Amino acid sequence: MNTHSVSIHGLIMSANPAEATGLEYALLGFLSRQPRHGYDLHKELSNLEGIGLVWHVKQAHLYALLDKLENRGLVTSQVIASDTYPPRKEYKPTQAGIQAFEKWMLSPVEHGRELRQDFLTKLYFARLQGGDTAGRVVEAQREFLFDLQARLENKDKHLSDSQSFEKQVYQFRIKQIRAFIDWLDTCLMEY
Repeated sequence: MNTHSVSIHGLIMSANPAEATGLEYALLGFLSRQPRHGYDLHKELSNLEGIGLVWHVKQAHLYALLDKLENRGLVTSQVIASDTYPPRKEYKPTQAGIQAFEKWMLSPVEHGRELRQDFLTKLYFARLQGGDTAGRVVEAQREFLFDLQARLENKDKHLSDSQSFEKQVYQFRIKQIRAFIDWLDTCLMEY
């Protein structure tokens, strides 16, 4: 379980996917850069030269996520009138939303199944902040994975021959982690 947390209106919110999804944090990341309308956020999320390589979201689902973030006090909205468009809601993060996003971005991903989307989302926004931030995100993930690899290798070492399926599962996970660490090593050369 992730031990990183931030206080929001007296509630404790951990940087944990059970409380917010990587996609919700991606929305907070975009809004932390500048306030936006839902339509503009959808265009940004659909950009196949950026985060659209990682996330695919329908516009209706995006609005539901924005409502959820607003209900949790992580974003606020206001209706903006225009002479050329119908009134539209513009969203911006609260201070709690910005803090939650920053904590999440700088925390390593703890589960292999979340590496593809959540880590790549963290890396995307860390790169936007600059090489130092991206390097810190990559290094924190590397350190976490080295520790996880050691724990899994220790468990694997203590399995008996009769536990062949368990051994295969542990070896599969260990090899996945090694491959991810190799990729992170390549990423570190850029920062």
